[in-house]
Amino acid sequence: MKRFLWISLAFAAIALFSNEAKAQPVDKNQILNKRQTNIKISERRQKTDKQQNAKQKQKNVKQANAKWCLRPGDYNTGPILSQAYAQLFCPGVCARQRCAWSGHWKTVIHNKVSACGCRK
Repeated sequence: MKRFLWISLAFAAIALFSNEAKAQPVDKNQILNKRQTNIKISERRQKTDKQQNAKQKQKNVKQANAKWCLRPGDYNTGPILSQAYAQLFCPGVCARQRCAWSGHWKTVIHNKVSACGCRK
């Protein structure tokens, strides 16, 4: 009886280890999917790095302009009809004075003259 148990135990061990030793078939789609996700992740990182670098450059330019501001205050320009137009137009007006735009603007003469607020 003991001999039978030892033999059956040996066969069970052989069967157990032989199943683990067999090579599992490799699915090529899984390998490709992993590579594609790694590529996508690296592309996302590159995009965010570029965006962060661009934001940092804009911030550095604003700080540099603010250090050399000739005369902060309101500068007259052509007519500004909306906040969206002011956001496009006023930073350039203030940059010519080596200032940063404060985010404020006002209409001096309706549909003729507006002023952009520039700060150090």
